Amino acid sequence: MHAIDRDRQVCQISSQDQKRGALATFLELGHYLSVGIESANNNKTEASRALKEAEVAKAEASDAKAKVECLKEMLKEAERISAEIKSAQEFDLVSKVKRRKKVETEVTEVKREGEKMMTEAKRLAMEEFKAFKELTTIKVQFAREAYNAGYDTCQQRVAEQHPELDLNFLEDELGDSFDFDLLEYSQSTFCQSFY
Repeated sequence: MHAIDRDRQVCQISSQDQKRGALATFLELGHYLSVGIESANNNKTEASRALKEAEVAKAEASDAKAKVECLKEMLKEAERISAEIKSAQEFDLVSKVKRRKKVETEVTEVKREGEKMMTEAKRLAMEEFKAFKELTTIKVQFAREAYNAGYDTCQQRVAEQHPELDLNFLEDELGDSFDFDLLEYSQSTFCQSFY
């Protein structure tokens, strides 16, 4: 019975009014769609910038790793020298003890510095990765809210302009036309491929 009433209401509206209403609705929906696309493009630009920053952090971590490798080589050399000092027979016992202490101090210092650099590189990489994930989550949430707000506003305006129309079918047929969860999943898997 509800469908028959709706058909009668639609038939009572002139064809010209229906065309005007449909055109206005179409233009308004187009506007909100363009706003949504622009927002998505802005989000894409921000994500690209964050990705570049993450790549810079990754390069810095790589540099830090190279420095750690260099320090490891220095450590090996210091250990070799230490072994030579141990195996060498020197006449002056005091001098031997002083050199050994000096080398051991240098070895300890090199180890400590290497550990500091490795820890700092890991910390920086994790901060960059967390910041990128948080930014992505915030952007996806903003896009979802902006899209829903625009859709609701558009539907409300159409209902105000054409109170005789029953627009409840839009919720049943359209649902969410953009899958934000899919966007969030694809961005997170994209980010994980770099780490």
